[in-house]
Amino acid sequence: FFGDLNYRLELRPEMRTSPREARETDELLEDDADVDLILQLIDAGDFQSLLQYDQLHVEMAAGRVLHGFSSALPTWPPTYRVLKGERGFHFDTKRVPSYCDRVLRRSLPGCQQQLQLRSFHAAPEVCTSDHKPISSTWTFMAAPVFQIPTSPATKGAWLRLSSICCRGVCEEGPIQLRCRSTPKVMEEVVVENTSNAGGNITWGGITLDLKVSKANLDAVHLLLELWSSAFL
Repeated sequence: FFGDLNYRLELRPEMRTSPREARETDELLEDDADVDLILQLIDAGDFQSLLQYDQLHVEMAAGRVLHGFSSALPTWPPTYRVLKGERGFHFDTKRVPSYCDRVLRRSLPGCQQQLQLRSFHAAPEVCTSDHKPISSTWTFMAAPVFQIPTSPATKGAWLRLSSICCRGVCEEGPIQLRCRSTPKVMEEVVVENTSNAGGNITWGGITLDLKVSKANLDAVHLLLELWSSAFL
C-alpha cells in the first residue's frame, strides 16, 4: 500500500518554542522556530528523531490506524513540501517538512517472511513537484500450497458467526457476504444481508462447516468478501 498519505511531522507541546492552539496541519506556522527545529534535525541527518514526531508513526504505534500494517521507515529528509523546480531537498518553510509519501505492507498470519523489503529510496533529483518521489523494491516468495487432507468422513470444525456488520457502505441494494477459505476446506457460503440502514449492513448468523481437523485450523485463512451486482 503506498501513496501520499498526508501525515505530517507534529511537534509535541513540550518541543514547541511557543504555545499555539490546535489547527489544521497545512496552515501557516505561527512560530518559525518550530520549522527551524525540524530543519536542524534534517541538517544533522537525525531522521530517527524526526520519526518521533511523525503522525503516521505515532498513530500506528497506538493501534489507531492501519491495523496490521507496517511502514517502511525513511532514512532521508522529508519529501514534502519542497521547492518545485529545484534538485535536492530545499523546503518551502511556510509548511512543516513532513514524510507525506509512504510505503506500507501487510501480510496474512504466518506469511510475514514471504515479503522482504530490499531497498527504499527517495529521488531528490526529480524536481517536477512539491513532493519528492519515493521507490521501493521487494522480494516476494510465494507461500507453499498447503495440502490438508479432507474427506466426507473428516471430523471437521464448525465455525459460528453470530452477526456481522459492515459500516460506511454507500450501496443501497442487496449485498452478499461470500465466505470461502484458502486452502479450500469448505464450500463457498453466500449470505444475503438481513438489513441495510444508513450505510450499516448486517448479516445474521452464519454457520461454516470446515472439513478440516482442529489440529490444522492454524493453516486455514477465512476470506470474507462483499459482493453486489452494482460493483461490476
